[in-house]
Amino acid sequence: MDFEIIAKVKNSFKEPAPLDEIRKEKSEIIIKDEFEAGLEKIEKREYLQIIYYFDRSDSYELVAKRHNGNKRGVFSSRSPHRPAGIGVTTVKLLERNANVLVVKGLDAINDTPVLDIKPYSADLIEKDFFEENEDEKGYEDLGFAKIDHDREKRKGFPEVVLCEGKTTEQVVEIMKSLAKKSDNILASRAEKEVFEEVKKVLPKARYNKLAKMIVREKKPLNKVGNILVVSAGTSDQPVVEEAIETAKIMGNKVTRLVDAGVAGVHRLLNNVDKLEKAKVIIVVAGMDGALPSVVAGLVNKPVIATPTSVGYGANLGGIAPLLTMLNSCATGVGVVNIDNGFGAAYLANSINKIGEERGD
Repeated sequence: MDFEIIAKVKNSFKEPAPLDEIRKEKSEIIIKDEFEAGLEKIEKREYLQIIYYFDRSDSYELVAKRHNGNKRGVFSSRSPHRPAGIGVTTVKLLERNANVLVVKGLDAINDTPVLDIKPYSADLIEKDFFEENEDEKGYEDLGFAKIDHDREKRKGFPEVVLCEGKTTEQVVEIMKSLAKKSDNILASRAEKEVFEEVKKVLPKARYNKLAKMIVREKKPLNKVGNILVVSAGTSDQPVVEEAIETAKIMGNKVTRLVDAGVAGVHRLLNNVDKLEKAKVIIVVAGMDGALPSVVAGLVNKPVIATPTSVGYGANLGGIAPLLTMLNSCATGVGVVNIDNGFGAAYLANSINKIGEERGD
């Protein structure tokens, strides 16, 4: 069987190198003059499939050890040592200069002969471009962030994006990356302008203005258990909303009891039935931060105390209620950081799911 060589690969790799190193670098595919006409309109394509010949591979093993020590069959790997010596890689086309294609993602070394080039739809490739390499590592390296795609398997929910301190462009790229692998994703501390840009690439995303959260819930989980969120005052609602959005998207039934602070404790005592029905209780309070101790004294279930920065000068931005909660004389109280509704809900989710089968 004879092959027609249509091009050669040009890059800095003269010898085989780790796959991820080669694919990060740009390569040139130099088309022979007699085949240049076949490139017409190829620059309109975003991705290409490059079919090439491993001309320096003279042997193969059907089952071989990989770099991590695990064994894998040749047909389930990207090993260059193959029975027919044929390789195929999907690459991103960066530019075309006459008969030269500049690409990224090619795992072929310098002077590798190219046998064919085919367009590949970006819609089809979105989820599987670099997928093998990402799946083995468990994360996707965006350069400015490493997206932990494996977290959903370990923790039951994907990595949550903290937008604070990130540029809008970074948040958009991270959300796009998460959406490739996960149906339900969440971002906290997001401004409205950031959401507007995210919505352009994730149309099903919605925004909770009070919580400053971006929620993309493509396949809602079955809701189980019962998490009750109690707030001392209406001013604590941003933290309450952050906790509720987090708990709901993670597959929990959530109820709320608002404005039930110790300045009018009868508002709490008239709703003891709600406390008793809950499996775990999040109590959000600023000012003096006394409410979690009162709640914990009434129930035999975990109470997650969540201090807020609401209050006047001596509140010290939430330090005062934080210290009150840490020094609670009531038993069964755990404390999260100031204004951390997300952290409170994540912990409540873990407690609420104990003994529950989600069935999602």
